[in-house]
Formats: sequence, structure tokens, C-alpha cells
Amino acid sequence: MSPRLVVITGPREGWIVEVEEGEPFVVGRRSGSALSLPDGSVSRRHCELTWDGERLAVRDLDSRHGTFVNRLAVGERELAHGDLVQVGGSQLLVLLREAPPGGDSDTGAGVRLDDADFTAESTVLRSVPLLDAVPPLDAAAGPADASSPQLPAGAPAAQLKALLRLARAIDESNGAGALARRVAALVAEVVPAERTAVLFVAPGGGEPEIVHAASRGGGEGEVTVSRTLVRRVLETRRAILASEFLQLRADAHLAGAASLDSARLASVACVPLAAGNEPLGVLYADTADRQRRFHDDHLEVLCALAAFAGAAFALARRVDKLERERRRLADGELDHGLVGDSGAMRDVLTFVSRAAPVDSTVLVTGESGTGKELVSRALHVNSERRDGPFVAVNCAVLSETLLASELFGHEKGAFTGAVAAKPGKLELADGGTLFLDEIGEMAPQLQAQLLRFLEDRRFERVGGTRQIEVDVRVVAATNRDLPKAIDEGDFRRDLYYRLNVLAVALPPLRDRRGDVPLLARHFAARFADKLHRPVPAFSERALAALAAYSWPGNVREMANVIERAVVLGGDGAEGGEAQIGRDDLPEEIVSGAVAGEVSGTGADGGSATTYHAVLTATKKRLVLDAVRAAGGNVTKAAEQLDLHPNYLHRLITQLELRDQLDR
Repeated sequence: MSPRLVVITGPREGWIVEVEEGEPFVVGRRSGSALSLPDGSVSRRHCELTWDGERLAVRDLDSRHGTFVNRLAVGERELAHGDLVQVGGSQLLVLLREAPPGGDSDTGAGVRLDDADFTAESTVLRSVPLLDAVPPLDAAAGPADASSPQLPAGAPAAQLKALLRLARAIDESNGAGALARRVAALVAEVVPAERTAVLFVAPGGGEPEIVHAASRGGGEGEVTVSRTLVRRVLETRRAILASEFLQLRADAHLAGAASLDSARLASVACVPLAAGNEPLGVLYADTADRQRRFHDDHLEVLCALAAFAGAAFALARRVDKLERERRRLADGELDHGLVGDSGAMRDVLTFVSRAAPVDSTVLVTGESGTGKELVSRALHVNSERRDGPFVAVNCAVLSETLLASELFGHEKGAFTGAVAAKPGKLELADGGTLFLDEIGEMAPQLQAQLLRFLEDRRFERVGGTRQIEVDVRVVAATNRDLPKAIDEGDFRRDLYYRLNVLAVALPPLRDRRGDVPLLARHFAARFADKLHRPVPAFSERALAALAAYSWPGNVREMANVIERAVVLGGDGAEGGEAQIGRDDLPEEIVSGAVAGEVSGTGADGGSATTYHAVLTATKKRLVLDAVRAAGGNVTKAAEQLDLHPNYLHRLITQLELRDQLDR
């Protein structure tokens, strides 16, 4: 099929358009565009999509407000099924494949989980453990003896055939959702149920989620499932058959079961699904027909279906998870907050995609503000540990004693003020990722303790003697030159080797200036949304100034600059549209940009005729004269100019005077 775009917000809301192969699909304000969006925040030619039969890509056409994919500003990017492209005030949903009939999220008949209480002691006809209902499926076992639990001799042939059809469905079904549909259909065949449902519990627990439900004849009747009933079945691992709600609605035990009573149900059956000791969910069936109530043989057949289907559901869910991971890796689809499409950033994203699935320790290096924690979080959320905790510890802000307590925890009475035992970050990160920021600032004694932990993943709390073992992946980050710190005796060589299993160096923003416009638009959109303001555009001179600046504070500095511009920036000249101009930027950024435009001008401005050009030329002359008069000593020159030496160093860099001073 050809890719389709579904406009879910904006002036064309509800439109569905196809992207044809080989022809650029232009989205813009111009009426002749393939998708014309009459919106002042959309450029005349905003972006274009191309489809070559296998790959759909979007490219921003130097639009004023930028193009966003999944809320990240992009220059050019390949699109995946389900991506959300934002152009101005319009959001476009990307569809690359047809939705399967009755897909995994389809629930057939209307379904809801009800929170009403359910107490079934007075209504239970049969409550049996799941594994007592059916003999174990052991291929090595011989024929069952007369005492073995089995299906009743008088069970209809259709019930026995249903088990054979289930075995065939297990082989033929593609995924847990498809298998759930087949099982729900089989339940309806072997039990006189008007409504059936399959519910799953998320791995690790949580509320049950309805995967598929159906009503007799494919009708639209609603299936009401009591949460309390489902919880009871999951907790006790016992199947429940309850009847005669109509006669027992005045029973004290059913006082809270108003939802079941209002449904006027005659019978309800709920059977647990499990694989070994892992609870997966339940099979559910009910009927309001008093002439077709459920009996013991129905419950036993449901238990047999559940016993067959449990392991199959566990395997299908595992396969679904692996397939999602395979597609994510094959498509290069990463869940991250990193913005940029320069070669340096593509290298970083490639590293994240390869390093995330493994548990090896990672060392992230780079200047302050380059996004080391963001990369560390991307490693976590794209790993198998994504459902576990991400725990961050800043090694630079705490003293050695406090950091030891924070990291390893402490026992009661370990030191003054330790009035109770406290688990450390290592214990809190069990099953997830521990991020050690500014690892280069850790005290030597703690470095030795951390090294020991990394060797066997065991540690002791401060003041304790008990060995605690945890399953934690460690990601460390630093802006220091660790090899140099090793030579100076500030960092352990053996710890460095233990941390430096996988390493990535984040490039400073000055080395990827091509990403500056994307980052600027990304932050402008983010802060405008936060402040409930229209997303501003950038003038060409503002973008030029941002690109020319050296960004000593890197991406963190840029975020602060753009937030300031969004708050203080004025309206543009074109119809009052919000716009960030060069005058909305801090003086040091404007000065750095103008420095590149001015060359060899004197105090009177010479060829520099604009205010900023004259100001920059004057600054250059004053700095050069002062430093030369001080014999090259920047500190003395700063005293002469009544400036702080650090500020003068920064000014020399911004005005690009280093080469002239070194001559």
C-alpha cells in the first residue's frame, strides 16, 4: 500500500491523503501543495515527503517554524509506521501498513472493567485449582489411570474437538492478539456463553487489560468484568463458576456487586491463565440466559483450554516483544530526546542503538551541557531494563561520607543522625540502571568501593556486614579528562578500565553547528508550549547569530538562551507573527556573530555601518590595545579594562582574537 497521512489536528482535520511513489509530496501553505494547510505558522513550502516504494522520509524545506517528528525537530528523517509529524498547528499520523482486521487492540464487543466489589462465597458452584482440573501435559507420561482428573466421559464431541482446534490455532496464530481472538471464539463454542473475554496482566503485575472480547453473533453488547473477581482468580490461581445472581441479589455477600446484578447474569466463569508460576491473565465467560447456565463440565473444559493456552500465550507475548525489538533495531527507531541530524549525532545514535540492548558498563564523556544524562536515559529506555528504575547520582555535590551513604545506604546507628536503616541508590536501582554523573569527582576511597561492586555486583551498607547483591547496569559520565586525572593521581586506573567497557564521547555544540537551527526550533516549540504562547519563528539574522556563536555551555546554554528569547522576544513585522530576531538574543551571542561580519574596521566604524558592527569593532580595538599594552598578560589587561579575567578570556574567544594575540 502507499503511505497515508491522517490529519488529526489543524485546519484539515480528518483528511486522509496518500503519498505517491517517486513524486515529492510537498506540505505547505501554498494552495498548489500536495497537502495545503491554511495556517500562518506553516511556510509556503514547509516540508516534503518522498516514498520510493520501501522508505518514506520527510525533509524540512527551511521552514520558519521547523518540522517535528514525535515532538523532535528534524532536518531530514526516515518515518516509521505510527510516527507523528507536526507542521505548524497540524499533526499528521503516518500509516505505512493496513491495520489487521480485529487487531490486537480490537476488543470486538464493547468492553469495560468494573470496580464493583464481588464476593462469591454464596454463589460458587465449583472452585478448583487450575492444575487440579486437567492432568499435566507431560509428553513422557504414560496413559492416565482411572484416578487422573480428565474431561468428563459425557462431554460433547465439540468440546474435545475444540482442544484440537486450539492446538492448531497455537501453530497458526501470529502473535498474542490473534491467539486471544481464536481462544475467545473457542470458548464461545464449548460453553453456552453470550459474552467471552481474554484478559492479560502486564509483566510485573498491574491491573488486568482486556485483549479481546466478543459477544454471541458478533453483537455490540457490553461485557462487564468485575475487577474484584479477576483479582481473586489471579491471586488464588483457582477457577470460579458462579450462578444464580438473579435469585441472590439480596444476599449480603453480593451487596457491592451492583454491576453484575444490573447485568442480570445467570452464570459467570473465570479461569486463570498461567505459564509455570507466572500469572498471565484470565479467560472469562458469562450469560444472562437462565436456561443455558454453566455447569461443572463447562468449567473443566475452560480449565483444559486455559492449561493448553497458558504456555502458548506466554510464548506469543515473548515473540511479540522480540519482534517489536527487532523492528525497532532494524528501523533505527530509538526512544530518545536527542535532536540533530549531523554526522556526529548520527554516530551517537548508532552507538546508543548498539549499546542499549546489552548490559555492559558505559562511560559517557563530553563537555558540560552536551547531554550526557540524556544519552544515559536513552541507553536505559531502549534496553530490556526500560521497565525498571533509572536512578541518577551526582558524585560532585556530596561529601565523601554523604555520597557513600547515598550510594550504598546505611544501617541504623552507622553514624550520628542515622536513626534508621536506609537503602542506597544501588538497591533502589535493582533491575534498572544506575547513572553516576560526574564520576571524575568521586573521592579515592569511594572509587575503591565502587570498583569492588563492579567486579561482583555485591556491596555492604555503611555500618553493615551483610552482603547485598543487586542486578544493576552502571552508566557513568564525566566532563573531565580521565586519563589525565589518572596521571595526576586523582582517579584510579583500574576503575577507569572497569568503567570504560563501552565509551562514547559527545561532541560539543560548536562541532555540530548544522544542528543549531534544529535545536533552536526544538527549544522554541518546547518553551512556547510550556508558557502557552504561539511558537515563534526565527529571523535569518537570528539563526546566523546562533550558528556563529561558540556555545561554551553547549546545549544547556542554548536551552536557556531560547527560553529567554521566547519570554522576552517581540512580535515580528509580518502580520504580528511571533518571531525571534537577533536583538532578542543576549549581547554576547550577537557580538560573536557580528565579529564574523566585521574585519579590519577602526573606531569610527570604517566599513562597519550598523550599530552592532561599530560596537564590535570598538570592542576588538579596546581588547587588542589593552592586551598588547599589558605584554600579553590577560589578567593585567582585565584590570586595566575593569573586567573580570574570565570574562575577558571569553570575550577574546567570542571576538575571535586569539590568532591576532598569538602573533
